[in-house]
Amino acid sequence: MRILKGNYMVLLVGILMLLLLAACGGNDTAGNTESEDSSADNAEVDSDEVIEWNLSLWGGPRAFTDPVDEWAETMKEKTDGKWIINVEYAETLGPATENLDGISSGLFEAAGVIPYWTPGKLPLQQVMDLPFLQPIETGDIVRLQMYAWENEHILNELLEWNAVPLLPTAVPQAEYMGIDPVATAEDFDGLRIAGLGAEASIIFEEFGAVPTPLETTEIFDALDKGTIDGTVYAYTYSLGAYSLHEASKYYTRGLASGQPSMFMVANKDAWDALPEEFKEYHLEFYNEMPEIAEKYYEIADEEFEPLFEETLEKIDFPEGERRKLEEKASIAWDAWVENWADRGPTKELLDEMLEKSEEYK
Repeated sequence: MRILKGNYMVLLVGILMLLLLAACGGNDTAGNTESEDSSADNAEVDSDEVIEWNLSLWGGPRAFTDPVDEWAETMKEKTDGKWIINVEYAETLGPATENLDGISSGLFEAAGVIPYWTPGKLPLQQVMDLPFLQPIETGDIVRLQMYAWENEHILNELLEWNAVPLLPTAVPQAEYMGIDPVATAEDFDGLRIAGLGAEASIIFEEFGAVPTPLETTEIFDALDKGTIDGTVYAYTYSLGAYSLHEASKYYTRGLASGQPSMFMVANKDAWDALPEEFKEYHLEFYNEMPEIAEKYYEIADEEFEPLFEETLEKIDFPEGERRKLEEKASIAWDAWVENWADRGPTKELLDEMLEKSEEYK
């Protein structure tokens, strides 16, 4: 047997190495196929995954929150139980005044927000709080809120808190309820009034009122103990839902001074992570919010108006007296424009909202 020369030996070793590499390559290909199969299995598991959100609210179920409960149930049904929204009441997830912070940090996925309760955090959004700016009909107030959310400056302000608009749960126009009668603008002189936003306070102060900031849940006790004389709050739902009629003697119809904005927001990361199909279901509901909100507020009126009429004295606030208050509105509007001009184009935003509101009026 002949002994192979050196260069032939090298050639043989090279061939053997190529065969080994090919074999290894085949194993890698099999591994990749297995990996792809695993990914396919994971995708199937992901498609069946239940997405669970927590939504932070204060107080108990009422007309303001009924659309939220209906939305949560609708999303559950539309997604075959794959999107569950737990609506948590009574500040169980945290204080209402910290809901925006909770959204920002991702403590929960959605929450109700009242900018009036957190001064300086959403000042541009508070254009909706300006007195005598909102239209009269509740459905139109909801539509105005939806229109406000089309403004890039308001949206960017929410994004600073990692928040995006969720549901425009606006509330009806405000009326007075309290232990002292109010039939003229001058009758507010000396009265300690809760429920006024910062901007509305300016107007009522012009007529001698003493604005007394309180959280909604504190107003009943304050009225009952006489530490305030009255409140200017959403009719009828807020006044009735918090049983304020049980600690009052009088209420007005025709004041319609406006109301601080209240709405639902979502954590942006949680929203972005939703399947597009879920977002489409939400948008369908969102577009029906003016009618949905009106429905529940009308139910509240049917419940509370008879109680008010039975236990309180109704005062039809004269249109001429309302005009006295409305004529002072520009003071509050101008103050808001000046106070927050460093946060955005407040004058342009005010003009835009006034023009849109006038369309509804």
